[in-house]
Amino acid sequence: NQNRRNLKALKEQLSIADMSFRKKLIELIARTQSAYYDLAFALENEKIQCDAVNLAAEQLRRAQTEVESGRVAPIEVDAVEAEFERRKEIAISELMSITQAENRLKNLILHDPSSDEWNYQILPTDKISFLPEEIDLEQAIETAMKKRPEIEEMNLQEKINRVEVDYMKNQAKPQIDVFYRFSTEGVAGGKDAPNFFNFKQQPDFIGGYATALRNIFGFRTYEIGASFNIPFRNRTAKANLTNALISSNQIDIQKKQLLQSILTEVRNAVQNLDVAAQRVEATASAVKAAEKQLIAEQVRFDVGLSTNYFVLEKQNNLSAARSRQLRAITDYIKARAELEKVIASNLP
Repeated sequence: NQNRRNLKALKEQLSIADMSFRKKLIELIARTQSAYYDLAFALENEKIQCDAVNLAAEQLRRAQTEVESGRVAPIEVDAVEAEFERRKEIAISELMSITQAENRLKNLILHDPSSDEWNYQILPTDKISFLPEEIDLEQAIETAMKKRPEIEEMNLQEKINRVEVDYMKNQAKPQIDVFYRFSTEGVAGGKDAPNFFNFKQQPDFIGGYATALRNIFGFRTYEIGASFNIPFRNRTAKANLTNALISSNQIDIQKKQLLQSILTEVRNAVQNLDVAAQRVEATASAVKAAEKQLIAEQVRFDVGLSTNYFVLEKQNNLSAARSRQLRAITDYIKARAELEKVIASNLP
């Protein structure tokens, strides 16, 4: 009937609201993780730029020593000093990147714009480090199919539609209602009550409320019956049933599209994680090569076979390689967080 239909639908709607809430939580956790590691990257990258400034300061000291010894012209000091100031500018600009990343994270975790916590500094406790892990694609797909709230939400939509289809089918069928009624009445009245038809007053019914209660089972009424409703060319019910069946087909199509979309997301996430791991390994090799080149160039400079220009160039190459390595590791961590999001494993 109508009431049972509404109760079943409301029950499933409540579950759908819960799944929608879980979906928003999963996305919020993923965005917060991404903002958190962006802040960690900004802090670590600022350290790399400060190290580059220190390298330039050391090279400036060496250049001044070379000038004092008469081995090079004073103009060499000016060139190194210019590079030193350029690196200081880059290091200072990184402070803005830290502030912006911190504000993005605070915007996700703070809900009161007047909170004093906006004035506090956030220092990530997790270090940017590379911890490779093997991902089983089939296992990841299976986990996503079990835990993604969108799938459960679509299943609940199917249940609601089945209730609707069953209800519309019943509306198109002949209807029979069987009913049974039982009632009883207590009767009483006063001696002076109007008696227009001169009925003989019975002593058992003379009295007030107490008499009526005493006679409550004296007048019983029983009623039993049935009613039939046979629809003839019930076009409204048939049209409603057709709409419900069309909705059922649409839900089936949407579910297939959803499953395919989730499958694609999982495959892409696993592939991105694998590519990110390869990038980390490649950048690590690039850092080692840049470190060796800088050491060799400094040795050449110390024996007079190189110039400040080449040493500074190798320093810049090393700083750039370290930044790329840091970005690659951060991207790997974020790719892992994205995989956790698409398989819905970041929320218990």
